[in-house]
Amino acid sequence: MRFVIEYGQLIRIFPAILFVHGYWADGNITWSNIIKKLKQDGYEEFTLFNPTFKNVYGCDPEHAEEIAGWVEDIMGETGEEKIDIVAHSMGALNVRYYIKNLCGYKYARNVIFIAGANHGTVTACLDFVNCGSKQMCVKDYEGAWMENEYLYGINSCDETPHDGILYTSIYSEYDEIIVPSGNSYLDGARNLALEEKAGHAGILFSDETYKYLKDALAGNGLNDNVPSPEGCAGYVKCEPPVENDWTPEASVPDAAEKDQFDLAESDFDHAIDGAKEESSLPSKPDLQTTDEKGDEKNAAELKMPEISGCGLASGRHGNINGFISSFLIFLSGLALVRRRV
Repeated sequence: MRFVIEYGQLIRIFPAILFVHGYWADGNITWSNIIKKLKQDGYEEFTLFNPTFKNVYGCDPEHAEEIAGWVEDIMGETGEEKIDIVAHSMGALNVRYYIKNLCGYKYARNVIFIAGANHGTVTACLDFVNCGSKQMCVKDYEGAWMENEYLYGINSCDETPHDGILYTSIYSEYDEIIVPSGNSYLDGARNLALEEKAGHAGILFSDETYKYLKDALAGNGLNDNVPSPEGCAGYVKCEPPVENDWTPEASVPDAAEKDQFDLAESDFDHAIDGAKEESSLPSKPDLQTTDEKGDEKNAAELKMPEISGCGLASGRHGNINGFISSFLIFLSGLALVRRRV
């Protein structure tokens, strides 16, 4: 939490929060209630970010790479060195992939999962079209996640990697999508099962959920099972991030790149000349800061592969796949409700 002085008063600024939605969901709809409550409790809108994946039926590593881009943008916009992350459903797996495999541990502080598909779900196996469902698909018995290559990679060795992050998992025993509901349990995290009855979507509108979320954002998560990198097979040890891949020693810009650099330098000179004529020259550091941010963004775009989604869930097939996924999961939820009754 940061403080700034404004008009002689000490103003509290809450940390930035990234909200990550789940499979075939939407960032705005998923987080509307929780973000509304946070604003009522004093959070500023410019610290709350709830984007939507380009392909909501997609999977990792594409989704994790999108998260990496969001985090970079948020830190650049807010000046934060670390942010809090809240995820729902499959979004929990996307965030964990980002933390474990894309050096995301360097930028995460409090990580909260709500109805997270941490060890997969039986209902995902009914969607045989999209890659996201394949990454969550497990059979209905204990330890089935170990037979899913993706889930084994996420959960092997340490389910809450890196001791600088505090984890919380909030879930409901009445979840009709995460089946069995205990698959949301995360070893090493603070695990909180709701006392009230709430389904997979209803948990996002639960007052009990919000109470646990606020407590976790205050730094009351856990991380009590962190093994050492040396004793952990498959532990990802990330090198410091490279701020700029291009250096004169590493490569020589081609003609197109050189033209871009020359044009940028020419624009800068024109701006200086025009400012001098108006006798209102802006400080050079401000202009450099703007240019540097622009360069960093360009570098990130060059390093980030184009996100096109997974499997068939892209282009004109997206709506068909979405209908199939929604219908199959609806049937599975209906069957589970009838079974409980």
